[in-house]
Amino acid sequence: MLDYLRAAADTVVSSPALATLVVLVVAFLVARVLARILRLVLVRMTRHTRNHWDDLLADALAGPLSACIVLIAFAAALPWI
Repeated sequence: MLDYLRAAADTVVSSPALATLVVLVVAFLVARVLARILRLVLVRMTRHTRNHWDDLLADALAGPLSACIVLIAFAAALPWI
């Protein structure tokens, strides 16, 4: 099993296209988790206000927040690809 994982890691490292794909998938998964956590925090914070627009803003930020996190993670991983 360990030899199989080493062989798979060597394949990923030797192929820039595959390494890019792996980085994008990992960045997407991390972004989904972080965006969900941040959205829950924002919703919890805005729930206690009288304004309705901040609730709408917290809901609307979920998509762009995920995209920003993916781009930041991909940019941070570029030197190792």
